[in-house]
Amino acid sequence: MKKFLVLVLISSLFFIIACSSGPESTVKKFYKAWVRGDQETVLSLVDPEDRQLAETGFKVVGAGLRGKLENFTTKIESNNGKNAIVVTSGTLNGKEFSGKAYLTNIDGKWYIDVP
Repeated sequence: MKKFLVLVLISSLFFIIACSSGPESTVKKFYKAWVRGDQETVLSLVDPEDRQLAETGFKVVGAGLRGKLENFTTKIESNNGKNAIVVTSGTLNGKEFSGKAYLTNIDGKWYIDVP
């Protein structure tokens, strides 16, 4: 019985770790950091090749997207292990929004692609 419980605990831990670093988790971290105005975290979640563009975008429109994020949901539309599309929706400052986030997996870490 002890071995079974240890096996269940270890399996659960691996599941939690795997889920916390997937494309949905990256998108959630990105949105939450953006509305807080946390540029450092936003840029760390963007594809390294797109960071300069993302930094400019954050400076231009960042302040307009800060505020209260509510009812935020994510759902994976597609994920082939290298690229993923995550559908998003929620309410920002009382206005509903929906969209898609495109991500790339680089060396086991998911990054937001800037179109």
